[in-house]
Amino acid sequence: CNFICIIITINVNDVSINDINQKIIDKANTYLKKEGSSISYNYSINGEVLSLAIQYIELDKFKAPVVSFDTFNINLFDKHILTDEEILSK
Repeated sequence: CNFICIIITINVNDVSINDINQKIIDKANTYLKKEGSSISYNYSINGEVLSLAIQYIELDKFKAPVVSFDTFNINLFDKHILTDEEILSK
């Protein structure tokens, strides 16, 4: 990238969280190599649950932008990565 790129990661020391961080870094590096692509994120903490949503946008001058998302929900108390079903049941 031709400018300063800061890739966000989850600042929790745990093996499963480290795996998520590596996935975030790998995917971000792939997108940042493509001209016109962008990455943004939103997070929230509700009680002991951290929710992180990362949006990837790949621009193509001949097509509509391609948008994809990764979402992660983590119980900060026990470092458990929550499934969609677990989130919806709360």
